[in-house]
Amino acid sequence: MTEGLVPLAIDGAVALLLAAVIVYAVRLNRRLDRLRDGQAELAQLVARFDEAASHAERSVARMGEAAADRGRALGAAIGEAQALRDELAFMIERADVLIERLGAQPSRAAKPAGGASRTVVRRERVAAPSGDAALGATASETEEALRRAIEAVRTGTEG
Repeated sequence: MTEGLVPLAIDGAVALLLAAVIVYAVRLNRRLDRLRDGQAELAQLVARFDEAASHAERSVARMGEAAADRGRALGAAIGEAQALRDELAFMIERADVLIERLGAQPSRAAKPAGGASRTVVRRERVAAPSGDAALGATASETEEALRRAIEAVRTGTEG
């Protein structure tokens, strides 16, 4: 009888160990399933991150192109502004010469009261240094306004 109990006890112990292994295998399988699910989520996350990085690269490239375009446009505008500044400086120099010429001509008007000396512009034809038809016209209110404006700028910046 004991001879039959030992193999039965060994078989019972092996059965208990097999039951423990089965329980452990089921738990391990569940953990592996969660890990696989997490791996799938991680793969989706990496795919979305890659898409976002690609989108950011394209956006940066477009912003670089836009900045270059704006830089070129700004450079052109600066060039135009410098040309206008140079042209305006030339016009102011010519206006200064014209004012000096107009001021050097004898005046037909009487001096103002109080004996103050004042330059009065006569209304006559003035030859333009460059042959410009607009400056060769009769001295007008516009020329007088220009002379006053230039004088105001001179006294405003010097005083």
